[in-house]
Amino acid sequence: MLYHGPVRVPENARPGTAIVRVRLGKESKFKSIPTDIKIELVAATLEQ
Repeated sequence: MLYHGPVRVPENARPGTAIVRVRLGKESKFKSIPTDIKIELVAATLEQ
């Protein structure tokens, strides 16, 4: 899954983790649960 901008960082966020929220439709049989995902942020410049 790729999520991009704008992102709000919750006050309870821990360094090195990202909080991803996915909105599931009412008809979905999947239950939405919070999940911590390990991340590494890398700064890059994209050439046009």
